[in-house]
Amino acid sequence: MDAASIAGALEKIGYDTDLYLDLCRICLQEIPVLRERLAGCPAHGAEEVFRLAHSCKNTCGAIGATVCAGLSARVETAARAGDVGQTGALVGELVPELARVEATVRRVLEDPVAYGLVPPE
Repeated sequence: MDAASIAGALEKIGYDTDLYLDLCRICLQEIPVLRERLAGCPAHGAEEVFRLAHSCKNTCGAIGATVCAGLSARVETAARAGDVGQTGALVGELVPELARVEATVRRVLEDPVAYGLVPPE
């Protein structure tokens, strides 16, 4: 997530920074759960992996984490196709990417001024 991807997410929601920060807070609650569930991926069937990846795609897409959203879409496609090997490999990429997004969201929420989301005081 960078300034351009955040700006793109803001554009989609009419530049409502309060809403964007609320989405970040929701994301911060959801991502750790999704990441943990995906890390236990072998215990889940393809449908569950698809569902988890779909949730990741929507959650990350809403805040402008486009790399993570795109990777989540690839997991969805592989899971839907029943390609266990490809799904496992992509989940192996997605889990650390979710951790990176989580860390970025924490930084955004800790200092929204630095991201241009609230005016400096």
